[in-house]
Amino acid sequence: MACQAFQRTLSKRVAIVASEAMIAHHTIRYFRHTYISVLLCRCALKRTHDKVDRNPREESIMHIFRQPAETEVHRLLNAADLPTTDLKTQNFEHFFGLGSEQGLKGVIGLEIYGPNALLRSLAVETGNRGHGYGKALVAETERYAQRRGVKHLYLLTTTAKQFFERLGYTATERGNAPESICATSEFSSLCPLNSAFMVKVLRSGQGSSIDVENHTTE
Repeated sequence: MACQAFQRTLSKRVAIVASEAMIAHHTIRYFRHTYISVLLCRCALKRTHDKVDRNPREESIMHIFRQPAETEVHRLLNAADLPTTDLKTQNFEHFFGLGSEQGLKGVIGLEIYGPNALLRSLAVETGNRGHGYGKALVAETERYAQRRGVKHLYLLTTTAKQFFERLGYTATERGNAPESICATSEFSSLCPLNSAFMVKVLRSGQGSSIDVENHTTE
């Protein structure tokens, strides 16, 4: 009798221990799956929030468009100590802005003379430098010039020679400038004689690579 009672008691305890072990196993699995799910949700939410927070600003800054507002162009060029006295309304036909009409972050311009053109007036707001915006403006301007039959793109610079060298421009003597470029105000009077005079030959399919996505409206 005592042996049978002991066996029944032992069986009950074994059953209880097995039940508790099963409960513990399922509890651990539940919390493990819950923890993983929480981590995945947090990652998904972070990506969503980053996208929502980033897109409005990027869309505003990265948008490249033709003929920006003259007042905004003058503001940026004056802040960068670049010439503006020779700019006429007709010059802005070949100017590009980066940002928006209400908040221009960068600007660049062209003077086109048949197969030759003068790249000028590249300026990016101080607080927006270092993000590839100047490079994006140059690349878009080169594509625009190519579509209009420009073969040689010239420029003068006192501070950005290395920047343009990285984009494929090479220094050349002023005596190599074609007459149409020599006749420009920048070449003849506005830019100092110690300015670097540079040129780039534009070939089909060639253009400076860019670091940022840009959207152009012509």
